[in-house]
Amino acid sequence: MITIPRDGPFIFTNNTVVVESGNDSNKNPLSLINFISNIVVESNGRTVPKQDTVTLGETVLNGTKEMAFTLKNTGVGKLILNGNDPVKIGGEGLEDAFAIVQPSSSEIPSGSSLLFTVRFTPKTVKPYTATVRISSNDPSGDYTFTLSGEGVSPKQIISPMMRKVPLRLSNSREALPLPRGAPRKPLRSGLIPPQLERKPPR
Repeated sequence: MITIPRDGPFIFTNNTVVVESGNDSNKNPLSLINFISNIVVESNGRTVPKQDTVTLGETVLNGTKEMAFTLKNTGVGKLILNGNDPVKIGGEGLEDAFAIVQPSSSEIPSGSSLLFTVRFTPKTVKPYTATVRISSNDPSGDYTFTLSGEGVSPKQIISPMMRKVPLRLSNSREALPLPRGAPRKPLRSGLIPPQLERKPPR
């Protein structure tokens, strides 16, 4: 704990309180109390550095993919987000593909955090790139990073269940898939699979 003497003097400048001793002309600083806020952005449990790129991956046209981000205040002072929409997104040819769900408050106390969400809804088959800018009272300035995603048509995304599986004929009435790596042996001419043979009437 730092005690500020009643007879001072102390100076508040640049988010820092400088406590000085004595009243002579050669005042010596006793302590520095740092009231600076500091913003950190996280997603999926990892820190997103400034100027980094976060990939949203492929999304079907007019489908929506969401990604949540955490705003943390790791400084001592209160972090204040600027404006009604402190998180902004911009770029060329975005076609309103990106939308922001803003944080629930404009203030983040020291050691606390808030969430905001990015929604990606591509309108065209193409790659998208956007810049996220977060404005606050952090002395280091705006926090920016890049988002990338790609719009794809439904035909471009093939489910593993829809892929063709090679079949082999068996003695049962069901066609079974060939084991992985097994050679494909063509039927000999004149041979009829057992399940296709006609049995004489009893």
